Amino acid sequence: MTTISMRKDQVETFTADELRAGVGWIAPKTKVKKAFGFKIGGGTEKEVDLDLVTVAEDEDFDPVRVCWYKNEDAFEDGNLTSDGDNTTGRGKGDDETHRAKLKKLPAYVTRLTFLVTAFKEGVSFQDIEGADLNIYDNETGAKLFTIPVKLNSRANAIAVATATRQADGSWTIRNLNEYGSISGTRDGLFDFVKQVNNQ
Repeated sequence: MTTISMRKDQVETFTADELRAGVGWIAPKTKVKKAFGFKIGGGTEKEVDLDLVTVAEDEDFDPVRVCWYKNEDAFEDGNLTSDGDNTTGRGKGDDETHRAKLKKLPAYVTRLTFLVTAFKEGVSFQDIEGADLNIYDNETGAKLFTIPVKLNSRANAIAVATATRQADGSWTIRNLNEYGSISGTRDGLFDFVKQVNNQ
């Protein structure tokens, strides 16, 4: 399957037993320092600690659980988990990854909203050059969708995409890309997710 690069508000349908969401961000490099024509320092990637957040919502689209650096196993059963908190963003590829066993999630879970946040002290979206949310079939490893994150330096949270369960067992994914400045708490996340999904 060819990876689909999604535009804002684009909706696509997919079928998978397990989903993997990964976000990768590009940190700028420090200025190269030279003396007498020789490099003596710099030229390395800056450390930037963004976070991937996944909010699970029920049949009324009310948030019920959150998977993030404060809770890496949302339902405490291994069905919505984080691979860990990357505090530097260095290196290529996805910097943080969440996994959802779609068929094993509670039946009342109807939607997953994927966010990228800059809640931690001293961190801003100004600190990065770009970011992408990548969606994979976790069993085959196939990359299904790439969603460019629309950065806004005045925000500290971006709701990048939603995946919604359909009656026939398939899922749809939508490029949302809505941003806001919110409190870095669970309640702040829940209120923001309800706001952007009800627009």
